[in-house]
Formats: sequence, structure tokens, C-alpha cells
Amino acid sequence: MVQPPPAPAAPRAGRRAREAPRSTGVRVRREAEGEGDGAAGWHLDLQLVARTGHRTVDVTRAVRAAVCAAAVEVLPEPGRPVRVTVTVVGIV
Repeated sequence: MVQPPPAPAAPRAGRRAREAPRSTGVRVRREAEGEGDGAAGWHLDLQLVARTGHRTVDVTRAVRAAVCAAAVEVLPEPGRPVRVTVTVVGIV
């Protein structure tokens, strides 16, 4: 049986594809009164992988701003506090 050639490892030449850590993702949970900042609201925890060449502080600030803006439109109970935590868990 003839095996097809392997698919390219990465979309760009010269880069190796790396598997993202298993801890990447988004977690959303409702906070009760007294948790977090004290008021009942929402906590969004984002764990992501950044690209080499990008300052992680700039990435986390931009993601946090975008998530905060979108959260107030999407989450139920407008006016409730939304706490967003962004963590870079890897760089590729």
C-alpha cells in the first residue's frame, strides 16, 4: 500500500508546528456575592498562546479589552460586573 506524502507541518515555511498546551481555552463562570471583587457577576478566564515576535503584554491587553467589550453585549444580566483574566500559556 502506498502512503500519501505527509501534510506540511506548518502553513509557513521555516516554522515548526507545535501543539498548544492543553490548558488553553476559555472558562466562564458566575461569581457569587463576595467572590472576586465582591459583587455578584461574571469571571471570564482566557488562556491562550501568542506568536513569537508579539509582546505578550500587548496581546493580553488587546484580548482583555475586546473580551470586556463583547461580554457586556452577550452575557445575561447587563450591569453586572465582568472580570476578565488573560494568561499567555505558551509562545509559538
